[in-house]
Amino acid sequence: MSSILLMGSSTMKANLTNLQLYLLAHQTLIGINENKLSTAVDITKTTAYTLDEAYEVISTAQCSPDVVIIHSLTNDVKNNNPNECMDKLQMVVESISSKWKEAKTIVSLTTPRLDNRLHRLNSEIIDGLVKRSSRYLDNKDVYVSDNSNMWHGQVSIQQLLNEDKFHLSERGTSMLASNIKNALHTVLGIKVQQRNNRYSRSTDRARQQYRPQHRQSFNNYHDHNEQNRVKFKRTG
Repeated sequence: MSSILLMGSSTMKANLTNLQLYLLAHQTLIGINENKLSTAVDITKTTAYTLDEAYEVISTAQCSPDVVIIHSLTNDVKNNNPNECMDKLQMVVESISSKWKEAKTIVSLTTPRLDNRLHRLNSEIIDGLVKRSSRYLDNKDVYVSDNSNMWHGQVSIQQLLNEDKFHLSERGTSMLASNIKNALHTVLGIKVQQRNNRYSRSTDRARQQYRPQHRQSFNNYHDHNEQNRVKFKRTG
């Protein structure tokens, strides 16, 4: 059985019963019930607070995932400038491409924050660099999960954050999970089924609100729309 590694396209046609996902992420996303992301694949979740930790996890991982999801950029902003974050991200993506040559990689962009003005600015800069950079041209297997609807959507940022103005609230966590789910299901070619609860409805409204013609989110991504593809350079 294959798997998806979740770390805190052409549309990928696959036998969904044999897919594995590996998730590398910080604690907020690790705590999410896997069924909120997908019931179609087996998900392995590993804590990776930073991109450096994600790199170490990849180096020692024993699984063979079909999809790797990375959600660690938000924490790296605190200790690294945008260019350093980009270098670390490239290192992680290249390590995935080198170790699991057939795996797809989904990079989850930063989530909003109000704890520090400079960190917030750098987060937005990094998101822009990832989505627009021409440095990463050779790898068609890397995709972006765009959280722009959390920054600029109908739901206010204050409602998405806890009192520390950095960690996501229950509502923010639900929206982040929805964005990653949509990105994952787009890569896998699965139609997303909407749930009947207040969080999914809020997420849907916010997603509809943020859809300017010149900057479609990953959720509208298709293989023929090359300007929305982020490609990372392979090594080796």
